[in-house]
Amino acid sequence: MKTIQLQLKFKNSEGKSVNYVVRHPKLELDEETIKTAMEKIVEANVSVKNGVELYREVVSATYVEKLETPIFDFSD
Repeated sequence: MKTIQLQLKFKNSEGKSVNYVVRHPKLELDEETIKTAMEKIVEANVSVKNGVELYREVVSATYVEKLETPIFDFSD
């Protein structure tokens, strides 16, 4: 099974990388649309953990395709 995710990469207030993953994204989104959405996340400043702003700076956005090939499954 093939899945596609949109990986949004930010820097937090400590300068460390933070990823936000969007599962089942629209594939026709252009650079400007994604960048604008990421900038709104930064401006909202609502994600703080232990005093660290998680999304302080926009870094990049990447569509990531994953291909899973099951070999066996005894769960049923």
